Amino acid sequence: MDSLFAIPGLALIFGAVLVPLLPHALRQAYMLALIGLSAASLWGMAPGIHMTGSLAGLDLTPVRVHDYTAPFALVFHIAAALNVIYGMHETGRITPTAGLAYAGAAIAALFAGDFITLFIYWELTAFTSVALILNGKSPRALAASMRYLLMQVGSGVILLSGAVILWRSSGDLAIGALDATTPAGLLILIAFGIKAAFPLVSDWLQDAYPEASPVGTVMLSAFTTKLAIYMLVVCFAGTKPLIYIGVIMAVMTTFFALIENDLRRALAYSLNGQLGIMVIAIGIGSSLALSGAVMHAFASTIYQGLLFMGMGAVLHRTGTAKASGLGGLAKFMPLTLIFMAVGAASIASVPFFSGFATKSPTIGAAGKYGLEGVWLVLLFASVGALIHSGLRLGYHTFYAPNEAMQAEEAPRNMLLAMA
Repeated sequence: MDSLFAIPGLALIFGAVLVPLLPHALRQAYMLALIGLSAASLWGMAPGIHMTGSLAGLDLTPVRVHDYTAPFALVFHIAAALNVIYGMHETGRITPTAGLAYAGAAIAALFAGDFITLFIYWELTAFTSVALILNGKSPRALAASMRYLLMQVGSGVILLSGAVILWRSSGDLAIGALDATTPAGLLILIAFGIKAAFPLVSDWLQDAYPEASPVGTVMLSAFTTKLAIYMLVVCFAGTKPLIYIGVIMAVMTTFFALIENDLRRALAYSLNGQLGIMVIAIGIGSSLALSGAVMHAFASTIYQGLLFMGMGAVLHRTGTAKASGLGGLAKFMPLTLIFMAVGAASIASVPFFSGFATKSPTIGAAGKYGLEGVWLVLLFASVGALIHSGLRLGYHTFYAPNEAMQAEEAPRNMLLAMA
């Protein structure tokens, strides 16, 4: 077998062991160097099998590149680097250590060519990311982390069960297109659906993400759900029920985001709604729709991360992310306001911003295939995003009357990451 470090992401997983041992400044440079090393391993990786092996008589494929792997791998590396920059002001060691290993596990999972390899990284993302929630250091964080871990580990167990049934029925563990009407396909779809925050199994997202530290929440927003979206693209493109699952996600989360007082929780609902748009595209399954899903996953990782960064900076400076406790920050945090306005314009699909470009293929595909109701839902979701992540969030945070509010601009490293 080739060098294990030829597996993208693996350098981050093993390199995380040294993170807590290094002094602060050296730690930041070390993490960025590891991310760069992992990103360099992507160079020249054409679609196809790049590494094979065996375990207990099972044929495994640790590295396989699918048609849509490269965009996800690229944005995961970008997000990992931005997370390091955003968290440079923190002196704690748990968040950077867990965050680096979490990013590495998510990146490595993208390249898994078989379900056993995927299961290993799938569970590793669960155990590393739960540390980010626990580091929120509150009773609510502890309770949310246990629910989160239960759902994530449960997703892995269901995934492994589906893989075993698939292997026993076909003798094959390769990741590829699956039939959701078979027992193996249905179990694997459920496993992916839990991580993608499908309806009825999505509470872990809204419960857990706001309970992490400001830096931890940004890290959480980047990887887990987008990994699930990637796997849905690879395995279940064109599975029509996904269209209606995505519709429910896009509509219901819009209403919850509009009434939520905790603005980080509102952004978590908003994230769930953006996932719904991607799930709709995967369900449509045409080349145009799948391109839209991948484009939107890429762009939303960036602009959703930007919005979480902005609210994290607000929480860092004011001690609250409650709409009822904020206001008047425009004169204290003008740069944060500008950066969050860019994120809000993107998520609302304002022309000339990324969300406008990345939602358009999915909207176009819905219209092309006569899905008028879905087309209207996609427009509704964009309007809803403008209201809750643009107008409402912006008003309550920066313009609502609050004469008692005093704050400083976000730390320079946070501003750099947002920029």
